[in-house]
Amino acid sequence: MTPDAKVRQRLSELPLHDGPRQRFDITVPDVATIALDVQTLERLGGELWEVAVTPVADRTLPLADHANILAARLTGLLEPLMLIECDSVRGEAMLRSKQPMQQGQELYFYELMVRQNGHAALRRYQHQVGGTPRTQVPYTLTREALAKGIADLAAPVT
Repeated sequence: MTPDAKVRQRLSELPLHDGPRQRFDITVPDVATIALDVQTLERLGGELWEVAVTPVADRTLPLADHANILAARLTGLLEPLMLIECDSVRGEAMLRSKQPMQQGQELYFYELMVRQNGHAALRRYQHQVGGTPRTQVPYTLTREALAKGIADLAAPVT
């Protein structure tokens, strides 16, 4: 069974959920441990606050290379990601939407924080142009897009 299929199977075992916000911790043997912070989870998809993935596979590439590979792999989001900052001393890289979505005076963008050990956490933010600091907001993914994204984040990077 492929990693993507293993993740899809585990996601299909999660109960349906309709608020309040809840965390589901999942282990997919030989793939990753996953933490889903969800608002709703339906048969076809869900509204998520955060998807955090810690892969089983070791990371051997420099952090910036690892982050750039993840940016190229994650194709199921509304906007493609790009590396914004890489801090080798802290062992963290930040990726964000290459072109944020704009609705009126509001900007929406994804942010993926990646650690040297491979742990990655995906969130979405809203920012009022010329206004207050950003605010985390939920984002919607189908279960299929969620499974692919998790498998992409967990796949070996060498």
